[in-house]
Amino acid sequence: MARNLVDGLESSGHRAEALEKFSLDFGAGFAGRRMAELRATIWPDEPEPSGDQLGTEFYLFLLAAWHAGLARFADVRSNDARRIGISDGSFYRVMAKAHIRGGLDLDWLASLFRTALRPAMVILLDIDPAEAWKRRDSFKETELGRWDGIEGEPEAAFCRYQEAIRQALLGFALEYGWPVIRQTAETTPEEVMRRAHSLVTEGISKTAPKTTKLA
Repeated sequence: MARNLVDGLESSGHRAEALEKFSLDFGAGFAGRRMAELRATIWPDEPEPSGDQLGTEFYLFLLAAWHAGLARFADVRSNDARRIGISDGSFYRVMAKAHIRGGLDLDWLASLFRTALRPAMVILLDIDPAEAWKRRDSFKETELGRWDGIEGEPEAAFCRYQEAIRQALLGFALEYGWPVIRQTAETTPEEVMRRAHSLVTEGISKTAPKTTKLA
């Protein structure tokens, strides 16, 4: 989604780039090596176990460190105020999942991301989990809610877990005033892209944002 939006923005005359975690180049310096190692620790190239073996806080603190580090690198790279950075996902989803899994206080969770890179705009792509289930052939154990103790048939487990995350993100959207793009079975990818493009270009005209995230 992020890369398609970047292509659309560039075709309409804007300078944009996709900020994808696996393709970010942190360089060969000390800090860059730490960030690359942290990325490999959080997202290893191996299948997920069937359950959470290290606990909510373990991954939460690693992800808080990741987002804090991203902010430092963004400060170094922000020499082009006209370039728009687009990424899929945000630390708000991390907060929602930690709140659901560990029952952790949302205000406390927000404090962990105090120094994280703050996007000028967050667009929530909202879809019913039952519809999302139809759009992919396979899902990770975490996406099925197995790390949250959800059992049962994969589809039912997925819908139950993802609906909890969805409601948390919709709550954030209401609190922070995010625009929400609602997707149904009839919504085409092209329609979603047009609406997202319109929201971003409208935001550019008002605030000249550097970073937009799709939650």
